[in-house]
This record gives sequence, C-alpha cells and structure tokens, in this order.
Amino acid sequence: MHPAPLRVCGILSHLDTLPFFRLIQALCFNLDISEVIIVKSILIAFLISVLFFGTALGGEVIVALETESYFFGNPIEKVEREEGAYENTYFYDGKTITRTMVSNSKRGKTLSDDTKYFVDTKVVNSSLSGDAYIRAVGYPGTDAIEVLTFNSKYMQNVKSTGDYIIITRYRIIKRFQK
Repeated sequence: MHPAPLRVCGILSHLDTLPFFRLIQALCFNLDISEVIIVKSILIAFLISVLFFGTALGGEVIVALETESYFFGNPIEKVEREEGAYENTYFYDGKTITRTMVSNSKRGKTLSDDTKYFVDTKVVNSSLSGDAYIRAVGYPGTDAIEVLTFNSKYMQNVKSTGDYIIITRYRIIKRFQK
C-alpha cells in the first residue's frame, strides 16, 4: 500500500480527539452509533472538499498588471510593441474566470467588465518550470476569441479577431481568496 493513504487514515483515525468532533458527539448524543458515523463522514467529506477545492467554494481574486503587449495588424507589415498600461482584475471560481475590472493608467480610466472565460480542464499541465497553470477561453467581442493562461507569477493573454492579433504579458500583483 502507498504511504500517503496510510497517513490520511492515521489522521482520520485521530479526529475523535479534536474538540470539533467532540462537540458533534455531544450534539448527537441521542443518535444511534451508525447515525453518528454518517454525520462524521459527511463532515470529513466537507472538510476535505474545503481544504482541496477551496477556490471552487469561495473563489479567488487575481489582479494582473500589464508589462508589455505586441500588436499584429492585418495586413501584417510590422509588429508594434507597447509598454504596459492596463491593470485587470479577475475572479476565478474553479470553472470560470470573470474579468471584473479594467484600468488604463495612461488614460486614467477604470471600467467594470463582466467578460467570462471558461476554464479548460482538458489541457495537460506541461509547464517547463513545473509551475501549475490555468487556461481559459473567452469571447470578448462578436468576432474575437481570447485565451488566458495564468501561473503563480504571470498571466499571458492572446486575443485574435479577423483583423488583428494581440499578445500580452501581465505580472500578477495580487492574489487572494474571496
């Protein structure tokens, strides 16, 4: 048997000593032992889901600052490079990423946004750095498609329309649970 399940089983066998489970036992004092086991099992499953899938329950806010952008127009004559001017705020709930705010520091404008991106769970995490990442696809306009790729430090964004392609790199400046 693999050592990890043994450790988990060992931890789970000691849960009766935790004050939380003693409280549950006290509240369930008139329940049959099989009912107490069912209540404990439900609570253990809930605790494990909160620990391992926390972002799916509360969500995560990600703030990314644009570092540079490359614009390829149609017809492609030259590539235009621009310094970063945008700060975007995203909300990640495990299945979707929603861009909630776009700020342009050069123009001094901030706009609320609700563009949704659908997380692609079929993509294999094959990053050379070993850093986990999230990919999501969205449709920010009638003829545009946008792919976001997040890791712990950076975000990449590729937007394509019938007339142009923009490749943008962002640095993640804030990341917190909501």
